[in-house]
Amino acid sequence: MNATHSVALSIGSALLDQVSPAYRAESQRINVEEDTSVAEVLIRIGLSTEQSLLIVLNDTLVTRPAINTQLLTDGDNLSFMPPIHAG
Repeated sequence: MNATHSVALSIGSALLDQVSPAYRAESQRINVEEDTSVAEVLIRIGLSTEQSLLIVLNDTLVTRPAINTQLLTDGDNLSFMPPIHAG
C-alpha cells in the first residue's frame, strides 16, 4: 500500500487561469502518492511540463531536467510561478 504525502502547493496568480479549475487557488494543500514527481504534479494541475516556469521546492529552484526525477515528500512546499522578465 502506497503512502500519501501532504504537500503545500503555491501557484502564481498569473498562472491560475491556466490550471484545472480544482486547483485555482494561489495556496492550497494537496495529497500525493509516494514517489510522485514534480512533473506529475504539473500534469495533475493542468500545466505543461514544457511550459516556461519557475519551479521552487522548499526554497530551492528545480531545474527542467530534474522535474521528472525530483520526488515529493511529506511536508514539502512546491511553488509554480511564471518566469520573471526584466524590463
